[in-house]
Amino acid sequence: MVFWGGSAGEGLILAPGAPVIDAAHRNGVKVHGTVFVLREGKPGGKKKWLEKFVQKPGAAYPVADKLIQAARHYGFEGWFINQETGGDEGADATIARGLRDVRAYARATSTVECTWYDSMVASGEINWQGELNDADKLFLQDGGVRVSDSLFLDYQWNQGRLTTSGEKATGELKRSRYDVYAGAEMSWATPLDPETACPQGKQHLASVALFVPEDESMPEKSMPEKVNGKHKTMDLADLFKKEA
Repeated sequence: MVFWGGSAGEGLILAPGAPVIDAAHRNGVKVHGTVFVLREGKPGGKKKWLEKFVQKPGAAYPVADKLIQAARHYGFEGWFINQETGGDEGADATIARGLRDVRAYARATSTVECTWYDSMVASGEINWQGELNDADKLFLQDGGVRVSDSLFLDYQWNQGRLTTSGEKATGELKRSRYDVYAGAEMSWATPLDPETACPQGKQHLASVALFVPEDESMPEKSMPEKVNGKHKTMDLADLFKKEA
């Protein structure tokens, strides 16, 4: 479960709170905090934030060390990293390589996990792929170096792309096809069908990552209806049934 959030105005890094960690662990669920570097604009991201993230004054990466320290101290498993700053403030190939190195360093020096969101490619450009390919593979596996534990694909995948992603993972990269997650944004009017990735009775093509799945469990797709000027209280029994 990714504790999602973070913004330029409130902070790029968000660690999960103790009640969330406790509830997840009591149900056998791992928890990741979020590092979210936004797109350019208002408030937007800034290249200097990326440069600070990958700075290496000596043999270590200070930001990575702090992320590891926070995860260990509060008892959660890792971090979801979403870098979407592009345009004039975007990263270049050097920063892209630095982000790869930061995560490889964290994986080599700790058991803290990392999930990488499919947004930035090796050149540093923001170019959502919707698949595991030559442009984004180094953020999951770079030769014999395990860079991330999983890759969250942007919402442009289809059956063909998931098939080739699995082949890339198991063939060239020597990784499990289930380290690749097909992202499905459930808040869309017509979300991508997770069954495309996990067809019944057949080998699953990839894992599935549900973004804001609670939208499917709410009384309304947007705001619950009002009764006497107040929002109707959610029927928790119905919510739990849908969540199950």
